Amino acid sequence: MVRFRQKLDRNMKIYIPKPLREIGFKDVLEIRPDTHAAAIYPEGTDVSKIIRSLELIIQDLKLEISDE
Repeated sequence: MVRFRQKLDRNMKIYIPKPLREIGFKDVLEIRPDTHAAAIYPEGTDVSKIIRSLELIIQDLKLEISDE
């Protein structure tokens, strides 16, 4: 799975990489944070699509744990 690592700029803002902007992460983004992670998605995205995407990310994270 693709992974982006992005530091905050000197104004403490994050830059959204071009590949993400090209697939729809532009204009207005919604962010749902928790204590250790956040879900970031384009405004108005169908919640069921967000959940399916998060389930795939969770599967990938679990595979990473099992490979350690």
